[in-house]
Amino acid sequence: MSIKKIKNNKTGFTLVEVLVAVSIFAILAILLSVIYVAFTKMQTRTKISQQVLNDSQFVLETITREVRNNEIFDYDPYDSGICGSILDDVNYVNCLLLLREDGQLIVFTTTTDESLIYITPTCNSDYSDCDWALDDYESYTELLSLGVNNIKVEDLYFYIKPDENPFPSITENKHPVVTIRMQTAYDSTRSNEQISHLLQTTIASRIYKR
Repeated sequence: MSIKKIKNNKTGFTLVEVLVAVSIFAILAILLSVIYVAFTKMQTRTKISQQVLNDSQFVLETITREVRNNEIFDYDPYDSGICGSILDDVNYVNCLLLLREDGQLIVFTTTTDESLIYITPTCNSDYSDCDWALDDYESYTELLSLGVNNIKVEDLYFYIKPDENPFPSITENKHPVVTIRMQTAYDSTRSNEQISHLLQTTIASRIYKR
């Protein structure tokens, strides 16, 4: 009698209980997957942001070092006839022209595909004729570009004060200062990877000509 009673009390899960359990499991699985996807996207965004910032800061430090150690060759980065003649196949907004102690002219500018390039052209003695080419990789270096680090330069501006060479004058003691403003961005169609950084710095040249 007791054995039969025990057998009759062995009951399983009802259909409602099974559905409730499956529903709870499905909701938890969806929540966990949403959290995982969001975490992965945030991690990717943070990684890309750090990459863009590091590469942009490196380039800014490179330009800063050149400005400090070299002479400003042209004081009008917006409407430079020299830049126009050197960069005849590059549609530039403005460019920075510096002159090294050994006479080597160096140029920082952007190209039509939003790359930032560092040019070391071959020039004659009075710099009226300079040669370089986009297919001559010994004459320039891509600092930021889609091909190098998938970073594009959306804006690059050079502000030089004073706006003309102060050294011929003996009455004014104005030392040239260059302010650089650069906005870079990671090139991606995914919204969480569309990162941009705006950097700005001001540098004084250490070259004295008095």
